[in-house]
Amino acid sequence: MTKRIFLITIPFWISLVWALVTPFGGMLPLLIGLGLSILLALWIRFFRHPQEYRLALKHFNNGEPHKALQLINIAIKKRPGHGEAYLLRANIHLHLFEFLEAERNAHSAVNLIPQNYRAYQSLGTALLDQQRYNEADKAYSKALDLASQYATNYFYKGMVCYRLGEFEKARQLFEMALQKQNSPANIKLLASYYLANCLSAAGEEQPAQSLRLKLKRYRKSYDGLVTLYREAPDHADVLLMRSELRDMRRYMA
Repeated sequence: MTKRIFLITIPFWISLVWALVTPFGGMLPLLIGLGLSILLALWIRFFRHPQEYRLALKHFNNGEPHKALQLINIAIKKRPGHGEAYLLRANIHLHLFEFLEAERNAHSAVNLIPQNYRAYQSLGTALLDQQRYNEADKAYSKALDLASQYATNYFYKGMVCYRLGEFEKARQLFEMALQKQNSPANIKLLASYYLANCLSAAGEEQPAQSLRLKLKRYRKSYDGLVTLYREAPDHADVLLMRSELRDMRRYMA
């Protein structure tokens, strides 16, 4: 985001220097530079992505993944080098629990936009859902290196450690996820649940139980996850998550 803002304002700063160093500068260079910056901002906002990409994103956010998939396929056919389109298609396949397709598209996104942490996050999730934990750990580590400010990156890396039975490492990562201001409700729910289990594994039952009693704060997120996994195919990781959601139900009353 910072790089994008800098790019947009380049014409304005050039015109400002021009106005200051030339005796005939005046307001005209500033107005020209401001106009070019506005045009560049509009191009980035409306034309950098294909129209089908923007429509696919809208449908996906509105809970219409199949319609989104149709549109994103068209976008990729038109712009096969558009990395964000592969990333969106990976996330659509993740939502549909189509992990191999998600992995393939996430790899394409990583190759095209290697500085986008979300590409590595999606790749890690596709691998985690296939229980390929060591590969998932590498992807999540890269996402965390690129964007250590986001709670989700700590949470997902913590999930790998948790699945591998590395509860002390997982505990530290879940604690970091919960400390971040930008932690969404579903991450708070899951991080709290898994952190409580890590504490129990260390024999710290009192703080573990205290955490579990707070899970009902996130009842809406819990209900959403129950619905999502109820309708999912019976993959091994899905069955595991269903079992954990049943365990969480005890603390939702």
